[in-house]
Amino acid sequence: MFESLFANNEFFQGGFSLMLIGAVIAAIRYVPVLVWQLIQRRWSVTVTTR
Repeated sequence: MFESLFANNEFFQGGFSLMLIGAVIAAIRYVPVLVWQLIQRRWSVTVTTR
C-alpha cells in the first residue's frame, strides 16, 4: 500500500516526510529536560524538615 503511494505521489511523499521530521523534532525537544532531571537526581541532596 505505502509503496504505491510513495512511488507515484509527490504530495504524499512531502507530507509524510514533514510528519516524520516533526515527530523526531518533538521527541528530541524533551532530551535536555530529561538530562537535567538525571543530573539533579544524581548530584543533589534534598532535606525535608518539619
